[in-house]
Amino acid sequence: MSHGTTFDDFELEGDLEYKEVPPIWAIDLKDKQKVLEWLNKDFENKIKKAESRTSVYKEQIALYKGVHYRSQDTRNQDFRRDGGGGSIRNPKVVVNHIYDMVENKTAKMSRFRPAIAILPHNPDEYHDKVQSKTYKMLVDTRWQEVDIDSYFRDVQRGTYIFGEGYIKTYWNKEIGDDDPEYNELKNGGTVKIKTGDAEEVELKYPVKVGDVSYKILSPDRIFPQVGKDSWRDIDEVTEIEYYNKEEVKALYPDQQEFIKEQPHHMYDAAAVREVRDSSTIAVCTYWHRPTKFLPKGLKIAFVSGAVLSMEDYPYEHGRLPFKRLTDIDVPTELHARSFISQVRQLQRHYNNLASGVARNHGLASAPKWVMPAGACKISALNNEVTVVEYKGGVPPSLQNMNPTHPEIFNYMEKLEVNIQKLSGVHGISRGTPPPGIRAGVALQFLLEQEQERENNGVAKRNALVKEVAKDTIDLMKQYYKESDGRTIKVLGRDNSYMLKSFSLSSKNMKYDVKIQNASALPESKAAKIQSLLDLNMGFPGVVSQKQVIEMLDLGTDQSFKDIATTAIKSAESEIESILAGEEVSEPKPWDDLLVKYDIYLQKLQERSFKEEVPGEAREKIIEHVHIIEMQMWQRSSKNALFRQKLMMNEHFPLFFKLPPGDAKIFAMGGVPPVQEKKGKAPEGAPSASLETPVREQV
Repeated sequence: MSHGTTFDDFELEGDLEYKEVPPIWAIDLKDKQKVLEWLNKDFENKIKKAESRTSVYKEQIALYKGVHYRSQDTRNQDFRRDGGGGSIRNPKVVVNHIYDMVENKTAKMSRFRPAIAILPHNPDEYHDKVQSKTYKMLVDTRWQEVDIDSYFRDVQRGTYIFGEGYIKTYWNKEIGDDDPEYNELKNGGTVKIKTGDAEEVELKYPVKVGDVSYKILSPDRIFPQVGKDSWRDIDEVTEIEYYNKEEVKALYPDQQEFIKEQPHHMYDAAAVREVRDSSTIAVCTYWHRPTKFLPKGLKIAFVSGAVLSMEDYPYEHGRLPFKRLTDIDVPTELHARSFISQVRQLQRHYNNLASGVARNHGLASAPKWVMPAGACKISALNNEVTVVEYKGGVPPSLQNMNPTHPEIFNYMEKLEVNIQKLSGVHGISRGTPPPGIRAGVALQFLLEQEQERENNGVAKRNALVKEVAKDTIDLMKQYYKESDGRTIKVLGRDNSYMLKSFSLSSKNMKYDVKIQNASALPESKAAKIQSLLDLNMGFPGVVSQKQVIEMLDLGTDQSFKDIATTAIKSAESEIESILAGEEVSEPKPWDDLLVKYDIYLQKLQERSFKEEVPGEAREKIIEHVHIIEMQMWQRSSKNALFRQKLMMNEHFPLFFKLPPGDAKIFAMGGVPPVQEKKGKAPEGAPSASLETPVREQV
């Protein structure tokens, strides 16, 4: 059997007969020859099992590319190109609605960006809360570096073409910055390490810190466990990849003789045929997650003649690294199907009609001279095809022909509507609203109705995003090290309080990954702006300018950041540091006191603050609130606008004790000037002349 051949082996004859293969944990895993024999038999069964679906994959990728009129025997040279066909009497016309539907469906799903929120199981536990925030920032940074949107877009497109697609989330030790320990050892010279034989060997390549990586895999490269009807029950998968032969020799120098004997066949999707490349070799990787009978799991790289490497399952999360997205799920069937299977017959029928119209146009669309026989010299017309001779006394005339009946075009339009209907794509998403609909609200309603059709697909996509995020977090927990310095690089100095509290060694953090829900506003910028304007006109004052900036995603722009935004971040970081037992400077008169006051009051309302926050931290926060109230009272005596804003705050004062006469004046709407008294407290502390809150009030 040839492992390098993907599609030639699928062309099998006769009934499918699987070889008897016991579970891998039932054989002697120390005997590599037995392991190799088992891998060969198992992979041969998987090849046979995949025969029917892979032949469908070849047909559907050809339909997506617009190859409709060639033989389905893809090894035929004539199948590679579709030049549009033939002669004027037998044209081959392709109007590729399948390509259009795939791209429209992919664009619709791309509107749902992979935005996640990481929530700890115990949101009141400060340590878990900081861990969740930090991992959220690490995941967002990594996804931004690799452009995760493009991965989800590509897997979505592959899902619509093949019926299912895969994202592989794995640890790649060959990427990232140079390892700090390697840089220390290097010092401008060479680095040597000791091998198992206590010999020193020079490192030829720099050592990287590694990072989480992603790869898109088409379903013809993934061969799941035979005999399972649900992906949830799959314990093992065989993955096939193609490498340059010299690269494999460099990675496995002890197996060069077996690598030379490996055949080199692969399916070239661009050429739509099997090709033979002597510089390429196929390497299979067998993944078996930890189970009851195989607690440590397995990862084996092999070719048909040798086991290249064998190790325990490398990932502590214990899940297979392949995350699957499907289009049409069929009960009792493991593999999903593409919507192309529902519309390909309509597409071919449409192409036949289009070809007939092209034939009629080529043969009979030219104007015709209609004249009695012998009425003129035909050679003088210089075009004998356009002459129709008859007998009679009617004078010659130039007639325009109508080679195709209008009913044909109406029929083709109905076919196109049916193709769109079965594909789940309608005119509203293609920029063609129904006749007479012009109001923005009506268009938004129609768009929402169309999205209802895709609720199932959106749920699948969200599940995929959450699974990829979980694998990313778990790989970070397993492989990120304090010595890498990557957390300082990601978080920066502004989040120094998180750096102090964050620990990569915390392996037992329990968390949930949620999809960040979008607002009820429309997704497009134009419709969102119009909706905000309408809301402001109908309900004046409900939406503030700051809220509008955040809703329009302008808050990240430096030009839209204000003092309030900075004050919010400052107050939140101060509270986090106080809860962590760190020293925090007292509020200053130049702070945005009203904004910070609201943030501190929000913390006071939490039940966890009353029941679970340690007494010392609780008293420290109350002391900060007391100082803020004192400074607000002092500022109100000097600023009339600030005094009006303060009088509208229903919570002021909570802890600050106004003198009896001042309290009465303040309650009546006025604020007396602050009297400077001797022996006043230092700047930033509660005034010595004022009554301080008793701690029993807590």
